[in-house]
Amino acid sequence: MSNKILIVTGEASGDLHGGLLTQELKKLDPDLEIYAVGSKKMEASGAKIIFESTQLAIFGFTEIFSRLGLIRKAFDEIKKFIYKEKPSLVVLIDYPGFNIRLARFINEQRIPVIYYISPQIWAWNKGRINVLKKLVTKMIVVFPFEEDIYKNAGVNVEFVGHPLLDLVKSKLSKEETMKKFGFNANNPIIGLLPGSRSDEIDKLLPIMVDVCTKVKKNIPESQFFICWANNLNIKIIEDKLKKLDFPISIISGWNYELISISTLVMVASGTATLETAILETPMVILGKVSFFTSILARILIKIPYLGLPNVLAQKMIVPELLQGNAKTKKIFPVVSEIIRDENTRKEMKNNLIEIRGKLGVSGAANRAALSILKELKNNV
Repeated sequence: MSNKILIVTGEASGDLHGGLLTQELKKLDPDLEIYAVGSKKMEASGAKIIFESTQLAIFGFTEIFSRLGLIRKAFDEIKKFIYKEKPSLVVLIDYPGFNIRLARFINEQRIPVIYYISPQIWAWNKGRINVLKKLVTKMIVVFPFEEDIYKNAGVNVEFVGHPLLDLVKSKLSKEETMKKFGFNANNPIIGLLPGSRSDEIDKLLPIMVDVCTKVKKNIPESQFFICWANNLNIKIIEDKLKKLDFPISIISGWNYELISISTLVMVASGTATLETAILETPMVILGKVSFFTSILARILIKIPYLGLPNVLAQKMIVPELLQGNAKTKKIFPVVSEIIRDENTRKEMKNNLIEIRGKLGVSGAANRAALSILKELKNNV
């Protein structure tokens, strides 16, 4: 067997976690050869990219049809790589629709599979746990309740904590951030996090901007910014701000600093909600997908909440305004109340502090890397 590992991701959050994991693996074993279906974070950490994962990012169930050609291409490239290079072990990160199918092929090649960042079987398609039990050598999970789910099903599992605890930190003090970006600490600061996919931005950013327009009219001293995911063309953002008569700063690369100083953020459902929770910043979670995707979601998703902070709390601690409720007339009253009411913000912050405590302790990526190297040693 070779000293090669293949890591497969499918979205920006997977690339982020894959990058952290690659860093830790390289620290522990500098001679390890790491290949990846990934993007900039993984490449910067030392992985050799065999397929660019940004091409695979999908928003919603139905959007998969427009990417079928690229998905097939990625699958074929991975198969060619495995036939040629014969890696000792494959690490799959989230992206279950693709990765579970890939795990079947990898099993046929008698290569161990480690799954890091579990599919959300607790939210939908619980039957997948029986499939995973047959395909996965080890499941490495980042939420504590997932460990019990897999243990009860007889799956080899380890809870390592959440890797975002090491990453989500501000490099500047709040005062330094205010000064750097010209914000006034005495006035409300509202952040817009519309997501890292163009589909998300198309659906959510116009609504967020419309809410900001109403906030500006009612609370004139309010200040606004957008966290721009630099994997996207900035023109996508700029085009949606052309008609505004007040400024919304577009800033990339300082997300955690900006979220930390915010009175409130409007955030697309997904990893960013957990990042915001770790920074203990009040938020409103927004989500909007195609009509057909929303129908499928109602049928398939078996939990009452979509936002990760609410899932972890097992109650509604931050507002979720999804689909038909993701409208200015529904969002504005909620946003306005949070901005104006300090007690509401304080209660939300206290709940978010509790959520942070449920994510374990720092060092998750290192513990995951140690677990992977242990499996690698057992199988060489």
